[in-house]
This record gives sequence, C-alpha cells and structure tokens, in this order.
Amino acid sequence: MFRRISGWFLAIVLCLSFFSFVPNRAEAAAANPNFGFATGYSILTMSEADMNAWLNGIAATGAKYIRFDFSWAYVQSGGSGSYNWSQTDRVVDAALAKGLSILPVVSHLTGWAGSPSTMNPTDFRNFVYNLGLRYIPKGITAYEMWNEANIQGFSPANYVTKILIPGANGIRQAASQLGETVTVVTTGLAPAATNGTHWSMLDYVTGIYANGGKNYFDALGVHPYTWPNDPTVMTNWNWLLKTPELYDVMAANGDGHKKLWVTENGYPTSATNGVTEAQQAQYMEDAYEIWKSFPFAGGPYLMYAYKDLGTDVTDPEDFFGIVRHNGTLKPAHATVVNMIASNPPASPSSTVTALNVTSAITVDGNLNESGWTVDTSVSKGLSGTPNNTAAYDVMWNNSYLYVGVKVLDGNLYKDSANSWEDDSVEIYIDPGHNHTTAYEANDRQFMKGYNNAALFEKNNNTSGVLHGWAPIAGGYSVELAIPWSNLGIAPTSGATIGFDIGINDDDNGGTRDSQLVWNGTIMNWTDTSGFGDAVLSATPTGGAVTYYKIQNRWKDIQFLYDGGTRVNYGNGAGDAYLWSLETYNGYTRIRNKATGEYIHIKNGATNVESTAIAASDATSHWTIASSSATTTAKSIKSASNNSYINNETQLGYVTCDRTTVPSDTAWSSEQWFFVQQ
Repeated sequence: MFRRISGWFLAIVLCLSFFSFVPNRAEAAAANPNFGFATGYSILTMSEADMNAWLNGIAATGAKYIRFDFSWAYVQSGGSGSYNWSQTDRVVDAALAKGLSILPVVSHLTGWAGSPSTMNPTDFRNFVYNLGLRYIPKGITAYEMWNEANIQGFSPANYVTKILIPGANGIRQAASQLGETVTVVTTGLAPAATNGTHWSMLDYVTGIYANGGKNYFDALGVHPYTWPNDPTVMTNWNWLLKTPELYDVMAANGDGHKKLWVTENGYPTSATNGVTEAQQAQYMEDAYEIWKSFPFAGGPYLMYAYKDLGTDVTDPEDFFGIVRHNGTLKPAHATVVNMIASNPPASPSSTVTALNVTSAITVDGNLNESGWTVDTSVSKGLSGTPNNTAAYDVMWNNSYLYVGVKVLDGNLYKDSANSWEDDSVEIYIDPGHNHTTAYEANDRQFMKGYNNAALFEKNNNTSGVLHGWAPIAGGYSVELAIPWSNLGIAPTSGATIGFDIGINDDDNGGTRDSQLVWNGTIMNWTDTSGFGDAVLSATPTGGAVTYYKIQNRWKDIQFLYDGGTRVNYGNGAGDAYLWSLETYNGYTRIRNKATGEYIHIKNGATNVESTAIAASDATSHWTIASSSATTTAKSIKSASNNSYINNETQLGYVTCDRTTVPSDTAWSSEQWFFVQQ
C-alpha cells in the first residue's frame, strides 16, 4: 500500500455501491520464514531511530521477512544514467544486520520514464538488472514486480510488456551472471472492480496470461484484503475466500505448480471504514487460518502493517499496525506473535523429484546450464548453530545422476585433513531404496569440499564420477555426475532411490562447527534409514516434451483426446490427441498438449475428464504399467479408486470403473499403446 487512501479501497467502495526464498545468512534462531511484515515506502524516509525501532520490533515478533519499496523514482530520479542507492542501502543493511530477510517490491514509476502506457520497457529492465547486481549478492533472491499494478494505471497488457517481462529478464540476467537463481513474484494484486482504470484480480490474472506473461513469473502476488468485513464471510469482493478462482486460471494455463504469495494483508482500526482492535486481532488470525488451508499457498505471509503511521482517525492508512502510533501494543500484537510461534516452518519434504535432463551438462561446479533449478532447501540442523544456508537440485538421464548444491556462507575454510571438518557437501545415495540401518554394497556417501579438487567416498567408490566446485557470490557450489554403473542399477522413469544432502560448516578453522541435512540424521554416514527419496521423473528439463497418442488395444482406431471436459476417443488427428506424462510423488499425471489440462476422475469413475486440477489431487494420479507379455500395451490404473481406464461400453468416451487386471487373455478394452510422436 502507499501512504494515502489507496486505490483499491476506492475501488471496493465503488463496487459496494453497486451491491512469498533464500533466508539471510545470519538467520536468527527464532525467525519464522512463514511470516513477515510489509512496510511500504514509509520505512525508507524514517529517522535512523524510528527505522531501527521498527526493524527490532518486527524481528521480536519472530517474523523473518520485511517487504518494502525499492523505489525506481528515488534511485534514478536524475535520469537513466543516475543511480542513488543510499536510501535503499540504509534499510537493507539494517534489516540484514538484524537477521531479517527482504522481499523487495520494485515499484514507483520515475518521472523521466513517462507513463504506464508510454514508458520504455528497456529503461525498467536496465534498472532492475543493476538492482539485481547490487542486492542478489546480499542474499536477496526474491523480487516482486510492482505494487498493486491493477489499480495503478497499468492495463494487463502494459503491465506484462512494460514491467513483468523486462523486470523478469533484468533480474534473471543479473542472477545468471552471479551464478544464482531468483524468484520473480508478480505485482501484489489489490481487490478492485474492473472499470476501465482498475482491473479485478481475476481479470488481471487472465490478462497476464493472455498477453504472454506466463513464463516471466514464479509466483503470483496477492493482497486479499477484506476490511472492514469479516474474512470468513463470503462477499462479492472477498478475494481471500475467492483466491482459488485465481489459482484456477493459473492451472488452466499450465501453471498449476506455481504458488500464490500474500505480500500484504491486514485490518485498520480507524474510525472510518475500520474495525475494532478486538476484531483486528480476530480477523488477522482467521485470515491466516483460511490462507494456510489452501494447497497453493506459498512464500511468506506478509502482514500490513507493523505500526500505525499516524493518528488521523478518518484515514484507514494510519491504523493498520499491530502497534499503536504511541508505541503501545494492540491486542493483535499478542495474536500475531502467538500465530507466528504456533505455525513453525514445515519439516522438509522427504521426497524430491529428479527431472530428466535432455541438454548437455558440463560438470565444473558452476550450475549455469538451463536445466538446473537449485531451490530445494537444506535446513534441518543436526549439530552446532548453523549460520549458513543451502539448496540443491537433482536431475538424471540414462547415463548419470546429477546433483548440484549451492551454499551461502560468509566464512569458508579448507584447512583440515578430513573434508567433513571443513566447509563441504555430502551426498548420500541408497540406490536400492532399502533404507537399512547399515550401508549395503551399492550405498554411497560422497563428499565434495569447498576449494577442494578431490572427491571423497567412504569406501572409495568414486569410479566414473565427474565432480567440480566453484566460488559463487556469498559462498560456493558443487556439482556431481554419478554414473548409474557406479550405483549398480539401471535407471527407469518412476523409480525411487534413497537420497539425502548434508552441509558441513567450519566457521573459524579447525573442526566442524555445525551440520545441516535435507532429511536424515547425524547417523547418515552409517545408516540409510533416515534418507529421503528421489523419484526419477520422465518430465524433462531444458528439452522438448515427449508426446504420445494413446491407442486402444481392442479398438485400434480409437485414440484418447481431450473433448473439452470428458476424455473421448476418436481417429487421432490434432493436438487434442497428444499427451505428455509427468511424475508426481511416484504416480503419473497425464497432460493434454492442446489444453494443458490433466486426466482425472474427480467427478466419479464414469466421468473421466481432462480439466485443470491441483497436482496434489489423487484423482489425477495414475499408475501406468505393462499389461501384456507379447505387446507394448499398458494399463492406466487410478490411484484413487484402483480401477482401470477403458472403452468397454463404447459410449464415445472412456470410463474408469473396471477392476479386473488386464492381460493378454482378458479385457483388451483396458489396454493402451503409448505411441510416441
């Protein structure tokens, strides 16, 4: 929000008249990355004392994140060649020193750049690129592209072409040069009614996709304010309860894997259009409970605001704080502190998906090929007090298992005879997926150290392994390509292996000071039972998707196609007949090329449909297995009802209601050929 009666509030009044990381390296132990506060522009202009009081107060709540404006208008007030970072640097350095992480909202159109309709996108791209070069090395790796653009004069088309695409390209280029990855969050969308100058959340998201914005963001930002109303009560403009409508648009456009981030939400206690202080406390708790129930909820939940900005009881903007302007605490302060303490970060997932790499990988430690997405956090502390952060990615092809790890750490050492006493990465593999309490013959513990050309494996099983390390901004990275021959298995799509990552940290020379792991225990070096799992997915990285026509064995002129809602069968002509296979938690999801939608039975076994559906929904999970000893025919079995897709009743569409296991002698209507295109 800006320091004024906001446009989104005016839009709501008009409407009513008609009826989201990489944490800071010096992370405080109590900081909860699920939460933060949005401060807007105001913190940039505060005195040193007031700014530090705000930052200390935010940190004391247990929240990890602060979101504030990185103002284009201020930094480049003097023209395209001028850069004055002093205002931003002051707050960034103070926040990081207090253990807070930062979500910048890159915003405020600078005067010389023109208007939303006339600005040159290259100017914004250059600004964001230079911003990234300055702040990515400080550990800031998520960036929100503008604030409430849907009520700031940017049509969806102008936003995509003049802000989102140039901004994403600029920040991603900077990250690539620095050997980092970044998260691009769209503008935080404000509640509004579409009226020619404002656009509703739903219309704006639809417009982002219609204007080519799909590939230029990683998360959708929302500001699901409901004030002055109760967030649990549905109204036409309650975009907290209606947020699933936005996700449905994303899923329909093939972005069902992306998350939505709340980058602002709160309730003012003003006399005009406000709520009582008791209601503020209750509504803030209720709103978060609703939000965390959504499967698409991601990123930090950012509350607006920490402290009241003024005392004008007619101005809601003065009263969003959980602390009064005089420094005393509102009831919401205790509520928020308890909410943060009661919702700690989730335990790391025990399963990671290894995508199928189709492009060439040079194993040199740099992790700069397009296939790498190094974003799975390693954050489980086993010993000491970890003050570093790490993330990894894992990929595979028929020759190698590829592992890439990035470590951010301000103190790096290589001064011991044993790698585990220095800064180093451990990679644990249980190829047989047996999770035993002792290492078996093919189990591996690889160790690659900072500034170390050697590779360690506990039983010296390093045959054929390619390895490298490289310095990166703020730390180091390692990269391994482990041949399947070393692990004693042949890879297959859908296979699961035991897998884990460990990070050793030496802060001052000598022995190891702390250790992080992704999933396991301090006994990973001798016991594989605590490892997580890596699932080998057929979904490719950096290469063309493989498509299939799905042909029935019984009626070989009948191919499955997306009929709009139902999955029908026909003659096999057109993209509606092409399907790709994606792995999810050990199952297969079947996606149509023409629509981007997935086969499921959410509405019953006789309604095999292809529509947008959440990846986690078990009705879209299938087991595809060989059903014939003499042909390549396969069965398609539902994970939700244990029945098989078939065309037995010849209705023009398929059903999933037969439980007899298909074979060469029975039920060829349940058998399908996957004909690669």
